[in-house]
Amino acid sequence: LSPKNKVALTGTYTLPVPENLGHVAASATLTHSDSMFTNYVDRGVADPAISGLGVLPALNLLNLDLNWRSIASTHVDLTLFATNVTNKQYYTFVPGLYQTVGFEAATLGMPRMYGARVRYSW
Repeated sequence: LSPKNKVALTGTYTLPVPENLGHVAASATLTHSDSMFTNYVDRGVADPAISGLGVLPALNLLNLDLNWRSIASTHVDLTLFATNVTNKQYYTFVPGLYQTVGFEAATLGMPRMYGARVRYSW
């Protein structure tokens, strides 16, 4: 009930900006998870509506970050980020209720999200 392999690869590029402007870096993280069983109950169930939920397919997710530390030599840092950039729709959990209650449920993964974080240090 866990992927055999899960790998994350992150690459970071530091932009060549003058030091008085701060430190700017862009990064990308690609996460890969192998396919995995979600439960043992739904395997072999004849109902086509849920037959694919017994095994979740392999999954690749891409996250991006832009970090600007010490903006213009101040104590302010800014991070812009985007998660699940490709807006992949995927399940993270399937409990295997079908044989017991006659229906199945599934937990969806997080959709694409954009955001910003501001930090002040003193």
